[in-house]
Amino acid sequence: MKNWPFVVGVSVLLASCAAPPVVSSGAPFDRPSAEALLRKGSNVITGSAFLRQQGGGIVTCAGQNVSLIPATDYGRRVFVALYGTSTEQARNIVHNVRIEPPSDEFGQLLKKTQCDAQGGFSFEDVADGEFFIETTVTWIVAGRPNGGAIFRPVRVSGGEKIRIIISP
Repeated sequence: MKNWPFVVGVSVLLASCAAPPVVSSGAPFDRPSAEALLRKGSNVITGSAFLRQQGGGIVTCAGQNVSLIPATDYGRRVFVALYGTSTEQARNIVHNVRIEPPSDEFGQLLKKTQCDAQGGFSFEDVADGEFFIETTVTWIVAGRPNGGAIFRPVRVSGGEKIRIIISP
């Protein structure tokens, strides 16, 4: 078939225009559970985040926001939809997904900080519980963005002071 490159090109273009996939998060967002995890606690989480380039270079999250997100049931389902897992650190595999039922509160009930110039971050006064720590690591090659969002689940309790590395 002589026109197959055209047919494939049109098919790819049409697929990219399609509505984002819908993922059910199950139950609605549970605001009281998220608020409980965001209360003042005695734990400290410090860490760094980076991705390794194909050539071996290291790029950190320097200057990027880092989010401490309560690991509620809703949050776990969202992370599975976005990363394919909620139990181990990963790099974002889905860039455009619609979560049902949606929740504006999910993206608002979290703590934020910024990565320093070396890619380090710190969250103090963290409550006992489970959280997702998420950030982005990006760089440009030949005018195109590379890298993406990365996360790591973490559990703290009893006044722990832990150091983590986010690098899938």
